[in-house]
Amino acid sequence: MRGWRAILGLAGALAVAVIGIGCGGDGSTEVTASADVEKPTYIKKADAVCKQANIRIEDGWEDFVKGKGGDPTKAFEGEGAEDEFATTVVLPGKQWQVDEMAKLAAPESDQDEVEAILAAYQEGIDVGEDDPARVTSSSGVFKYAAKTAENYGLRECRW
Repeated sequence: MRGWRAILGLAGALAVAVIGIGCGGDGSTEVTASADVEKPTYIKKADAVCKQANIRIEDGWEDFVKGKGGDPTKAFEGEGAEDEFATTVVLPGKQWQVDEMAKLAAPESDQDEVEAILAAYQEGIDVGEDDPARVTSSSGVFKYAAKTAENYGLRECRW
């Protein structure tokens, strides 16, 4: 199956956990709140954004591997390959996710919680931009953000 699970399986085989972040956006984590938006509606829309971000990163992974000769067991062997993957695939994908989620109206009662989720992802992005090796390390720059998103009810934003 072509998917995120396949990527994580490869990452595990390479002894790296691909826990990504993104770059290239404005980095705003402020959201507009609306009394007309209910939490289930927001979750559905935000999960769709996260799912699309995951697909973008999966596709980027495939392109990256192809660009490194096509063998996923060797694509990350070269010096700097993990950093290159982080900065050219994962970070842009996660920044796109944050930027798109920031465009969604959040439930008025949940504005602070939604902004905290986006701020946690943005923090991971910022850390990854400063130190790309942390993006693919087992410590994972997105663990806190993913847990915060999951606790809120988001299911596609858990990495």
